[in-house]
This record gives sequence, structure tokens and C-alpha cells, in this order.
Amino acid sequence: MKLILEKGMGTMLINYTGTKGLRILRLLNAGLLILAGGLQLVRVRWGVIQPDRSWQLFLGMVILYGVSLGLPGILHRHFGMRRAPELAMDLSLGISLYSLLLVLTPQAFVRQLPVGGLITALGILGAYMPRNSWIGIRLPGTLNSPQRWRQTNQLAERIMVPWGGLLMVAELLPPVWFVGVLIVGGIGLVMATVWSSEKASQLH
Repeated sequence: MKLILEKGMGTMLINYTGTKGLRILRLLNAGLLILAGGLQLVRVRWGVIQPDRSWQLFLGMVILYGVSLGLPGILHRHFGMRRAPELAMDLSLGISLYSLLLVLTPQAFVRQLPVGGLITALGILGAYMPRNSWIGIRLPGTLNSPQRWRQTNQLAERIMVPWGGLLMVAELLPPVWFVGVLIVGGIGLVMATVWSSEKASQLH
């Protein structure tokens, strides 16, 4: 059964892209991973930036790519997940970001992957979780309305995925940059989600 992105479905992309966009994104991810593997083979150096690639890291990214291809379809066929096409797009976007980082600045994975990767993963996961006690933006407005929960956590996803990537890049700069990105991103996330929830509450 094919995953079809219908117009009006909400994904991490603010603008609708459609099923064709998902195919292109998956091909792009495959190309980036092939490029990363080639750079690993020839041990390319980028001027003052000395990449620190490893086959373990590359294999991990390939596994994540495989998961992004197969998991949404499994959830759709066997568990009836209605938003599986949206999840497929968002997983592919996340893979695109981290594949690009693997090609350009692989040394960013050495120390800050747990922080940046965790924020990115929580952002994507929170956008697809029902209301719960553990994951997601838990505000009075979101807890009282499934629609507001989805809208607010979708906004959080759009902030948290690039925020996680920026945290990894900031590791290549002096420590103050990492702290600054962490603080500014956190404040921005809180302000944006609170504002979104309050605005939705006023409309209803």
C-alpha cells in the first residue's frame, strides 16, 4: 500500500509538497549518504575543518534512512496510522538535515549528537503522539483539546528539528555559541508554543 500525501496534510514543511516531494527527498537522502560514504573512503579533508567520519556513524545513518523508508508503511498497514504519510515526510526531512551534516561537518556528531539528536527526535515524535504525560508540549490549552495539542506540537516540531541541527553545528564554534543556541532556541520554543496555544484558545 502506497503512502499518499494529500493536500492539506500537515508536515514539518510549512508549504505542501505532495507525494512527489517525498520521493525526491528520499532520493536526495540516498545521494547524500552515498556521497558521505565516498568521502569516508577517500578520507577527504576540508581545509581548516578536519572531518572525523567513522563507519559506525555512517552505518547508523544508513539504518536511520532504512527506518524512515519502512516504518511509516508498517504503521499504516498494520496499525492503521492515519498520519503515516506525514510521518514519512518528516522523518525524511530529519534524515536530510543530518545527512547533510554528515557530509559537511561530520565532526559535529562526535560530542553533541546526544543533545541535538535528542531534541530533533523529540520534536518529530511529539508531533505524532496523542496527549500523554511524557512527550509533547503540555499546556492547559493543549491538554484540553486534541486539535490544539496537534497544532502546537506540530509547531514545536518545526522549531526543534532545525534547533537540534544548529546545536550540533554550534559545537564547532566556541562554547558560548552552543550555550547561546541552546538558550535562544529554548526561549523561542516556549514563547512560540505558548502563543500558539493561547491564540488557538481564543479562536475557540
